[in-house]
Amino acid sequence: MSAESGTSSLGLVAPAAQQSGGRMLLVPFLALTLLLPAMIVTANFVLGLLTPTTVEPEDDMSLIDPVWRLVQGQYLGIDFHDPRGFGLFQVAAMLWRLLGPHSYVLRASVDVFALAIIICGCVVATRQLRRVAGLATLFCITVAFVASGPSIYGLTREFGTALFV
Repeated sequence: MSAESGTSSLGLVAPAAQQSGGRMLLVPFLALTLLLPAMIVTANFVLGLLTPTTVEPEDDMSLIDPVWRLVQGQYLGIDFHDPRGFGLFQVAAMLWRLLGPHSYVLRASVDVFALAIIICGCVVATRQLRRVAGLATLFCITVAFVASGPSIYGLTREFGTALFV
């Protein structure tokens, strides 16, 4: 920070932090830790819609079958069993009823959960990393990419549906 100008090489972050006693103002902080990760999740959603998510139709059917069963009124755990759990499939079934039958309901249900995860990440960043806006932004961006992108546990071709695995 130069003494004569009162600014640093960080640009807009330093004046905002100086105004609030070392903490960045809430609106720019939320823009960096909530809106930017939400845009990343949205971009990954669009990429997931435009790119194939699996290699064979049988892979898609194994994910859509539990959703279709839930839409038809069957109960997970009583009428059928799926070892992958229940939350993502129930959200996908809700989206199926709202938006119609299409494979994008799987991707949309994953991104609904990804948005919930980045909201939790924003809360953590606001509580723990408020004084270091750069680190908070990096944390929230990483959370957004991990929550909405391909997983290290799935294959790279399972872009967007790796959370089901």
